[in-house]
Amino acid sequence: MIFPAALKSFDRAIQLDSRKVEYVVNRATVKYYMKDWDGAEAELQTASKLDAKEPNIYNTLALIETELNNLAKAEGLVERALRLSPDHPYYLNNRGYIYFYFKTSWIKRRQTLTGALDWTRTTDGRIATKEFSIL
Repeated sequence: MIFPAALKSFDRAIQLDSRKVEYVVNRATVKYYMKDWDGAEAELQTASKLDAKEPNIYNTLALIETELNNLAKAEGLVERALRLSPDHPYYLNNRGYIYFYFKTSWIKRRQTLTGALDWTRTTDGRIATKEFSIL
């Protein structure tokens, strides 16, 4: 499987340069996609000790909190990421996703193994995607 190989590569990169926050955030991202929320959060706490001003830490924490249905906490975290990087399109997209999901909790999400949202149905039978198109 690709996840263990990815973790092994990030482990080696961190062994070679333990001060690179992006290596730790990347390892956290792999754990996020493995749905290892606690492991990903622990990695991100380590990353925040290396560089508390790295916005991707807070964006990734926001994604984890969204998965755990802690939407108010997710909102605060993505806002923190945006304070550090106000025009980052990925963070802006995630804020829109969190706001949309927070305000329209009647949409039930389904995720594939990769963490990508596929088609789902709203309570009135319409079809929605992560891009929020309602068909």
